Amino acid sequence: MTTEQILKGRKIIAEYMTNQSIGDAFGISYVFAKHPCSYINGQATVHVEDLFYDHRWDYLLPVLLKISNDLDCHLVMAPGYAYFYCENSDIDLPEGFDTDSSDYYGYGDIQSIFQIVVDFLTFYNTLK
Repeated sequence: MTTEQILKGRKIIAEYMTNQSIGDAFGISYVFAKHPCSYINGQATVHVEDLFYDHRWDYLLPVLLKISNDLDCHLVMAPGYAYFYCENSDIDLPEGFDTDSSDYYGYGDIQSIFQIVVDFLTFYNTLK
């Protein structure tokens, strides 16, 4: 995964988590929101580059929880396999929308889960 792909994915997740568009100033992407880590309280300007959804579970797990609570879609993981299952939801995922393809690697490592979350949110954004 390239740095550009990671930053694009971080932006997509940050927009979903904050319900805000991501701003850009002087080539730096930012959002005014509560930082996802508990050691920063309240609202602050957070740079997208500092949102480590792609390599820290303490950033990514709240995203999965929000998707589960808001959309009734859950990440299912098994050895070598991961996918979203939308239960009692209006979201109809396309067939094959999971990590059982060559587009994903590692199956269950954080970068693979980050990628499937980004792909899921990208698809979800087309439904709005």
